[in-house]
Amino acid sequence: MTDQPKEIFVIGAGGHGKVAVRAAQACGIRVAAVFDDDPSMWNSALIGAPIFGPLDAIYRQSPLPTLLAIGDNVLRLELVDKMNLPWASVIHPAAYVDDYAKIGSGVLILPNSVVHTDAVVGDHAIVNCNATIEHDCRIGPGTHVSCGACLTGGVQVGRGVLIGAGAIVLPGVQIGDSARVGAGAVVTRDVPSGMTVVGVPARKLAPNKRHAA
Repeated sequence: MTDQPKEIFVIGAGGHGKVAVRAAQACGIRVAAVFDDDPSMWNSALIGAPIFGPLDAIYRQSPLPTLLAIGDNVLRLELVDKMNLPWASVIHPAAYVDDYAKIGSGVLILPNSVVHTDAVVGDHAIVNCNATIEHDCRIGPGTHVSCGACLTGGVQVGRGVLIGAGAIVLPGVQIGDSARVGAGAVVTRDVPSGMTVVGVPARKLAPNKRHAA
């Protein structure tokens, strides 16, 4: 399992930023500062952590491992490509991550989630509260597995995918880059890149026009 730092910066002072700061604090990690481009937030605090801005202000600080607390997959991956920073992963102590799972950099894993044996979670992915990633799954960079979603054994998920809250993906299904799975959907067959699927069983709705680069 990924070693966690003692002190980090967080990028993003919105709702997901609050969650990230609290997860870090639960791990005993000090959040030295939060950075955001919204001037109305500067010189205030987020759950006790000072907020600075704009984002480029981070380069005027002594470097620290940094967590991108941006819920939007496309924006999060754009910032990864733009900002040359050391990245931090945060794994909430109430999550179960198997010793044989592999966790990338910049990953946030939240309470009561499960990442099982030989699963791989790619860089800058989000595993939200109560999500389950079963054995031998592969989760691509910048993907968000939302609250209560369940990826059963051997599921392969591409880059920048959104798995909606409470969705279930059956064993061995492959989901292409930038696809979206609606909340509560049951995915029984492969999903092409850029496609949105919804329902039980999940059916194609429309292409997703916002692709992660």
